[in-house]
Amino acid sequence: MEKIYRLISSTENDTGLYIEDYDQLDSNDDYSRLFEGSSVEAEFVQRFVLKAAGIPGTTDYLSNPLSWPICSGRMGRLLASICARDIQLVPLSVFLNSVPLEQYMAINILNRIDCYDFTSGECRIGVSVTGQKYISAVYKWVLRANMIPDHISLFRVPIMDSVVFVKESAIDEIESAGMKGVAIVDDIVLV
Repeated sequence: MEKIYRLISSTENDTGLYIEDYDQLDSNDDYSRLFEGSSVEAEFVQRFVLKAAGIPGTTDYLSNPLSWPICSGRMGRLLASICARDIQLVPLSVFLNSVPLEQYMAINILNRIDCYDFTSGECRIGVSVTGQKYISAVYKWVLRANMIPDHISLFRVPIMDSVVFVKESAIDEIESAGMKGVAIVDDIVLV
């Protein structure tokens, strides 16, 4: 089994552009639909207007209050070339000082794999107002390797949908392309 990493946004190697706030055009829309692992219509994400802050530049992966993976067109094209079956790229409405930044898109990750090992991992479980359990903090990431199909490069774990997991082969491509605003975290234990 190849190594697995977490993909997060970072300002270490870029200008620091990020999503500061958003407007939801339809109050009935649930932003968590992008965590469900199924395709969404482009019109859904267009109903969220994202407001960027920071210095415009070459940021390829944006942090945001929705916890959506948001990437530049450059990173989107790269991901589509290496793991097209794992993702759906959806154009977003992103503005910086009322000026549209048209090159950004949401990465809808289509794979949700229930592979977190609660026996070996260390985490804190929370319970939502609806009674649904979720991981509120992870202190040690342990994934069951036998649950992760070989053909999948990007995935989420259902109980912690805001985290993006990436296999080493895809990480090599991301690093060699020099993506900005991306940090690769090597803290996953496979059992």
